[in-house]
Amino acid sequence: MTKKKEICQYELLLLRDKEDKKTVSSIENLLGKESIQKIKELEQMPAYKIDRLSNPSYLLVYFSTTRQIILSLEKNIRQLIVSNSLSRYNLVNLTDQKNSKIKKNVK
Repeated sequence: MTKKKEICQYELLLLRDKEDKKTVSSIENLLGKESIQKIKELEQMPAYKIDRLSNPSYLLVYFSTTRQIILSLEKNIRQLIVSNSLSRYNLVNLTDQKNSKIKKNVK
């Protein structure tokens, strides 16, 4: 008996260098463009200076995928952090948050 692969919705927030296009293409290649609902560049600047990022910006990505792919995605993100393309990230499983009182809007 095979285990059914559950597809979950995720939110990924990245703090990256604005000029770095490798981050977006890397995420698109790993997830597949069809699973990505939205990629949004946020206008907010970080509250503090980050030395290794010359032009920091936030990138918000909403997507659906299996939990299996998430392991590969996180490994890829950690490699981008080591290469100084990214500074921080936050990955949230929105499917697991269904019972939460947090309201989720994707426009």
